[in-house]
Amino acid sequence: MVRVVSVLFLIFFLTPRLAESQDIIEGATNTWFLANTRVQITPKWSVNNELHYRLGQFLSDPGQVLMRPSIEYRLNFPVEFSVGYSFIHAQPYKAYEIPMDRNENNIWEQVLLRQTVGKVNFQHRFRQEHRWVDRIVDDGDDPYIDGKDFLNRFRYRITLSVDLLQFDDEGNSIFAAVFDEIWVDQTEKLIFSDFARNWMYIGLGYNFNPNTNLQLGYIHQSDKAGANTFIQSPILQLSFFKTFDLGKKSTSDL
Repeated sequence: MVRVVSVLFLIFFLTPRLAESQDIIEGATNTWFLANTRVQITPKWSVNNELHYRLGQFLSDPGQVLMRPSIEYRLNFPVEFSVGYSFIHAQPYKAYEIPMDRNENNIWEQVLLRQTVGKVNFQHRFRQEHRWVDRIVDDGDDPYIDGKDFLNRFRYRITLSVDLLQFDDEGNSIFAAVFDEIWVDQTEKLIFSDFARNWMYIGLGYNFNPNTNLQLGYIHQSDKAGANTFIQSPILQLSFFKTFDLGKKSTSDL
């Protein structure tokens, strides 16, 4: 509960400071692609993998490649626990002009809470990340990697989704989804230290069946790049979600 209150505090007090900043760097329109695949092994256990390919310009200028496998345990329908690993390869692109390519490896723990209010589905996602990021040394000659920095980060996302048009009883429908996610840097003792990033998303999706959907959405990304400097980027994202159920039929999650 203390952590939830702290996150809400950051959302309502730090985010307005971002909007009022006088030093805003406008990023180019990114285009991101996501493939999310889940294998439901039993009603409670599943494995999941995300593949992201992110372009720093509209359909050009490679920016990031990300792979994120995980294991999920569903305590019951409202509550799911996950543990996973992320590999991120980042290349320089506007306005993230790092001197050279950089890798990040992180492990994370996550709790997902679901609830339904009327026809609206809610998800609350709490993720704790432990990160090892390449340390780039740029001394005027050729930049090089000198070890890794260890960092902690906490992320909270709230997602709302609702069917707009339902074509049959088999799950064939058009739906809308919105989410807001705040990222917060932490100290070694996991104490919140600073605002890191905010994502605001709105999208439309098509459910082919309960286990397969395709989404097209817009993300507004705000990154803290310095004491009073923020990078704001518009992002178009195409996402594909697929669940392979080895047992009973399960519902693909947003």
